[in-house]
Amino acid sequence: MPKLAEGALAALDRGDRAEHDRLVAAASRDLRDCDLIALAQYSMAPAASLVAEASGRPVLTTPDSAVLKLRGLLVARS
Repeated sequence: MPKLAEGALAALDRGDRAEHDRLVAAASRDLRDCDLIALAQYSMAPAASLVAEASGRPVLTTPDSAVLKLRGLLVARS
């Protein structure tokens, strides 16, 4: 289920990382019926712990997922 964190990108564009992260975490409260939350935008990754706290759900981020996938591929090759 997609969820838009209204105003978060504008806050980030202004250089207000704290407000961006607060808005992302606030939006995640509507996702409590989900099994997990995937933060698909790289810029949202720093908000992962706030999102987990606000939603009570596990959180995946694209940077973390990419690193885990790459690590798995490298381990499989060795």
